Amino acid sequence: MKQIIKVNNTSFIGYLNNDCFEFKGIRYADSKRFDVPHPYNYKDSIVDLKDDSPICYQGHSKIESFITGNSYAIFMQVENPQFLSITIPKDTNKNSLLPVMVFIHGGTFRHGGCDSPSYNRTYLVKENNIIVIGINYRLGAFGFSRDLNKNYANLGLLDIIEGLKWIKNNIKFFNGDPNNITIFGQSSGGEAVKAIVLSNDTLDLYKRVIIQSAPSGTMHHRENVDKYILDGINSLNENASAIDILEKQEELNSSYKSNDNDKFLIYGPHYGIYPLVDKKEINLKIIEASKNHELLIGYNSREVSVYLRNSKTIRNLSKRAITKKIIEKGIEIKDDQLFTKDAIDFYKKFKKNQPNTYLYKLYWQEGESFLGGCHGIEFLLLFGASDGTANELMKDYTIEDIIEIGKPLRKLWADFAKTGKVEVNEIPSILKIDEKVK
Repeated sequence: MKQIIKVNNTSFIGYLNNDCFEFKGIRYADSKRFDVPHPYNYKDSIVDLKDDSPICYQGHSKIESFITGNSYAIFMQVENPQFLSITIPKDTNKNSLLPVMVFIHGGTFRHGGCDSPSYNRTYLVKENNIIVIGINYRLGAFGFSRDLNKNYANLGLLDIIEGLKWIKNNIKFFNGDPNNITIFGQSSGGEAVKAIVLSNDTLDLYKRVIIQSAPSGTMHHRENVDKYILDGINSLNENASAIDILEKQEELNSSYKSNDNDKFLIYGPHYGIYPLVDKKEINLKIIEASKNHELLIGYNSREVSVYLRNSKTIRNLSKRAITKKIIEKGIEIKDDQLFTKDAIDFYKKFKKNQPNTYLYKLYWQEGESFLGGCHGIEFLLLFGASDGTANELMKDYTIEDIIEIGKPLRKLWADFAKTGKVEVNEIPSILKIDEKVK
């Protein structure tokens, strides 16, 4: 079954999936290598939107494949991945515009794509009568290294902003409300969402913000890693192929040495480079954004446990009462450095001017499994498990179990997108709101 939606002079053809219509692979912008994105205008009268959005060139990531349950090698990879995919309810009331949620995928700013099976937007959409959109953008060296003049650039961030502009201007054709847009993202996607909040000329592109497990502890003291990456990419021949750039990107990523937390996120936004404000202006930008935008921000209870899963020593020690306390304390300390401390700090600053500011702690499966409360485990609840989901993350649950268990979390996210408010203090066994801050 198909649906045709006319956007200006172009008819977009979407396809039915799980009681939703999906319009995959809409090009919102285009770009040349290391150049800023430019809006894309379709010349075609009819565009068939059946295939997944192409993704940015990227190498293999064991941790990404484990968390998301798939290999991104199955997707078309391009240098200019400025595509978005829209999922809408099967039946919509043309007289009532729907809230819109825009998901920014994570993957250490080096991996990922919005149409990953682990980002199944249909459950959020059909259960809550909203529209959910995924955006692809330039990653790694293509998006966060240099510009045409070999200077620092935030091209991947500019891509996302260009996508938000397209959504703001065109979502009405899909029965979406351009004045009720919530941006949300997880991990580096959460960091990208934060960067949008702290960018110039973006406040009118969204209404609400959800930041999930942003690794903001990696964004401090980045002078060395930024210069290392810039010099490395600038050393390439100007006629280098995209594969040459990707190979250099992966080489730089694996060879960088540091005693600081920047080593956990080699590529990322550059503060003080357009559109991002300078670090000394962050507090002023938070004040400006918090006056008219609501925020839901949080972290998982045992984020870094997923990165320790392959250590037999740690797994064995965690099974013994005495040594388990030591392991858990170590996880808590590293979580605090990478995720918790900065999330709480951002929450406190935002809440000073915005009463509808909420902090959550997600602890699903904590105590049931070594990976309980781990980084990315909320994907199963927000988007539903799939055949590729790691058995260890699913534990003893079936796909159907997880889809059912995730309903209240999807409702909380969607209700916040609709109203800017969170009306519950806890989802039992899953999440607590407004944890006692440190």
